[in-house]
Amino acid sequence: MTDSGVQKWNKYLILCELGLSSILLLEKSIHRFAVTEYRAAAAQARRLLKGGGVKRLVVIKMVNPMLPGQLHNIRLQGTVSLLAIEDRIRTATNPHITEIWVCASQVSRDMSCFSGRLRIDLELGEEYLEIIWWASPRLLESRGSRTRSLPYLALQRQPGRIQFSYESIEFPLRFSVAEKEEYCEYALEKIGALRVEHRTGIERLLAECEFLNIQSVSIEFKFERGVGQFIDWDTAYDRVIIERFLHGD
Repeated sequence: MTDSGVQKWNKYLILCELGLSSILLLEKSIHRFAVTEYRAAAAQARRLLKGGGVKRLVVIKMVNPMLPGQLHNIRLQGTVSLLAIEDRIRTATNPHITEIWVCASQVSRDMSCFSGRLRIDLELGEEYLEIIWWASPRLLESRGSRTRSLPYLALQRQPGRIQFSYESIEFPLRFSVAEKEEYCEYALEKIGALRVEHRTGIERLLAECEFLNIQSVSIEFKFERGVGQFIDWDTAYDRVIIERFLHGD
């Protein structure tokens, strides 16, 4: 794998190396701009917010090329003026920022739009699955009052078990029991199919973690209108994995 010079982009390239994503999909979903092109980035964010009559969440990522982990995000929904977007980008810019990335996700309020993360504990053999509807996986890091209106599901699978066990089910009060079951069953079926489709790539990532004595890895995903993709991965030692893919050691 060739070093892109941007650690976060290298993480995405590893997804491609593993067959969990593709360059075409990356370039389609992430619009990259130099930091000096902040006005063009703001215009792209505005177009994505307005386009197609589809409810979208637009995320502007301020890219420090040395950071493989979460980048500073500007999150936009609804009606936001171009000048307001430009102002937020300027405010978030600092000397370490070299690029601005603009991404969008559909957050239509139906069961086919959801995201989440699968965390695999390689030492204990346990799996933890979190799903949140109508939002990005980033909100899982800060669940609270801002996410109470969003359906949420957490599950755990013990070593040797086939089925996940439910840990937490949090849905708005308006949902009936039958609706909750429908949402949960739909999401689990879709995630299961995505895992089967990409089993080889997931196993390769886990094998690399085991080789490097990394005990836990999270893989993030999102589904839009029922179509799923893996969008990121995280460990406590991202740089070590990146170096292994770049240099083989």
